[in-house]
Amino acid sequence: MTKAKQTITIAVLTLFFSVSGFFYWKDQQSINKLNASLPEEIMIQKRLLGYKILDKIENYSFNVPIKWRGIKEIKYLTERESNGYKFSSINVKGAASKDNVIAVVRFENKPNMDLISQAKLFFKSFNLENDFTQEKVKNIDVAIARDNHGLMGIDAYFFQKGNYTYLITNGSEDFIKEVITNGTW
Repeated sequence: MTKAKQTITIAVLTLFFSVSGFFYWKDQQSINKLNASLPEEIMIQKRLLGYKILDKIENYSFNVPIKWRGIKEIKYLTERESNGYKFSSINVKGAASKDNVIAVVRFENKPNMDLISQAKLFFKSFNLENDFTQEKVKNIDVAIARDNHGLMGIDAYFFQKGNYTYLITNGSEDFIKEVITNGTW
């Protein structure tokens, strides 16, 4: 390779890495700002292919759908009690403009109840009614309430792990399934 080609190659690579580094730095600043609004045990991690949300308080994590193109907003609502349930939640809004909001709610199971009964009782305690179907998502039994009784256009997915039931709501069935599938519950 001639000296001119080497110089051009080095200049192009330097420019590429400088621009990439700038965008990574800018993105990391926005992640740091979002993390500053969260408790220390909850954080967003930038990954090579997207973002991961880690909740060390509730001991779960999940990847943010890549189609969201980042995270615009995140809120953690600490454990609170309402209508006989103790629950906490993480609410995430993606940077993309459509169907990019998700809420992950975790509450303690009521004793001796199957998944559908847990979901129905939870809804009933908040004056909601719905019909539930059950299916498997990544070998996880899921109870699904489709929006047909005033859920404002959302579906609600319930599943159990250990002593807890998780409720995930969102405008997009695909995103909910993606979060369930790639999460560590």
